Amino acid sequence: MKNQTTQLYIDGIQHAVLTEDNGLYDLNKVHKLFNLERAYRPNRWRTEIRDELAAQGCILEVPNGCVTKTYVGRDALFAYALWVEEGIYTNLLDDYLKSFIAKNKTIERLKTELESKDSTIKRLVEELWQAQSVNDCLKATIKSFCKENQKEELITLAAA
Repeated sequence: MKNQTTQLYIDGIQHAVLTEDNGLYDLNKVHKLFNLERAYRPNRWRTEIRDELAAQGCILEVPNGCVTKTYVGRDALFAYALWVEEGIYTNLLDDYLKSFIAKNKTIERLKTELESKDSTIKRLVEELWQAQSVNDCLKATIKSFCKENQKEELITLAAA
């Protein structure tokens, strides 16, 4: 599996957390980031919710020498944090929600910019359409003038 780095915010501080191609968090790295006791190592996390999440494929354990790496999805990350300590869970949840809100604000800003650009494009298309209509009208007027004044060479040019 190819490792990638994802940013995880803990107490407002950005930390690099290894993830796999499938976006799972490296729970061993999270354990180290919080300086947790040995009793809270990911391989000691044995609860019903953990078993349910593992059955759903939200937890991946990969043997790595004498250590087993534990990779988890977001739901399992929060469940692990809640098992360890309510304060850690609250920190993770708060920071996740802040990140989610910030992303939504960015999406809303981009949506507003796109709508603004969309209205500008619509206005330009309308102006172009009006200019084309004026151009067609002008051609018709020139053509009519040329016919009235028997200027056959100009009629051909006006038709182009």
